[in-house]
Amino acid sequence: MTGEHNAGGGQQISANPDNLRAFGNQLNGELAKMDSFAALANEVVETARREASEGTVDHNPSGMISPAVQSLELVRDKIVNAVKQVRQNFENDANEAIKLANDIDAQQDHDSAKIKGIGK
Repeated sequence: MTGEHNAGGGQQISANPDNLRAFGNQLNGELAKMDSFAALANEVVETARREASEGTVDHNPSGMISPAVQSLELVRDKIVNAVKQVRQNFENDANEAIKLANDIDAQQDHDSAKIKGIGK
């Protein structure tokens, strides 16, 4: 979208549907990266928990290591929640950009049909 001043001194806003659609698709393309980042955070915690539990009778992290694993779990939870929120924002923005592009195209098609009908 761009803003340009028109002859009357006001601002005219124009949007390129192809650019909006490309932007929406680009945002959608980032979603898988976010999912993999959250999965990596889970993998780090699971690896730490598994390695900290090796050789223990109850198969839980040893007493000395347990606080570190708990800290990792807290950090992981914060990362996963932040990724979920950013992912939701990207998904919403992508959907809105694509919807706006489609709406602009539909309006242009409608207006074009009206113009073609003039003089018939």
